[in-house]
Amino acid sequence: LKTARSRLEEVRTLVADGVDPAKVRKQAKQQLAHSVEGVAREWFATKTQWAESHAKKVLSRLETWVYPALGSRPITSITATDVLEVLRRIEKRGTVETAHRILGYCSAICRYAVATQRADRDVTVDLRGALQTPATNHFAAILEPAALGGLLRAIREYRGTYPVQCALILTPHLIVRPGELRRMEWAEIDVDQRIWTIRSTKMKGRRSHLVPLSDQSL
Repeated sequence: LKTARSRLEEVRTLVADGVDPAKVRKQAKQQLAHSVEGVAREWFATKTQWAESHAKKVLSRLETWVYPALGSRPITSITATDVLEVLRRIEKRGTVETAHRILGYCSAICRYAVATQRADRDVTVDLRGALQTPATNHFAAILEPAALGGLLRAIREYRGTYPVQCALILTPHLIVRPGELRRMEWAEIDVDQRIWTIRSTKMKGRRSHLVPLSDQSL
């Protein structure tokens, strides 16, 4: 109610000054539509094929890094230097890979602005080679058969909760991400065909994924 009263006073002031509130609202909408955040949210809304988890991560990164620094500005006013300043702040936190991902988002947003006739070019093109190269971190892997046997025995001897026991035993047979295994549903299992079908809505690429089921898995 307090907000409504405040807005009413704003409208009364505009009318008293001879300004049409409807025109002001229209101009505000136009400004939003041509702002970095406005274009970005339109671009984001087109990504209906993204998995929910991936979409949330992208939106969170935009809201954390891009919108506060550039969101309210007209997209035509953004320069490569403006984008680089945002990316440098991310690099200083030691998250170089995140900086590269956000550069990719910014490039896609700029290209969308060009496609919808709200910008002339993708200014991020000028930033090629400007960021640090992410360090390559190889995940630990067991390559020796004897060591792998030790891991499998350790899994069998695990005395945690029953669901976790099952998940650990299934993982070497199914080779899927922990989240995919955790969200497995009985309806996705075809015992006769020996196939687990992970629905496209659960996959990042929005494509169904077929997982063969071994005797042990069944």
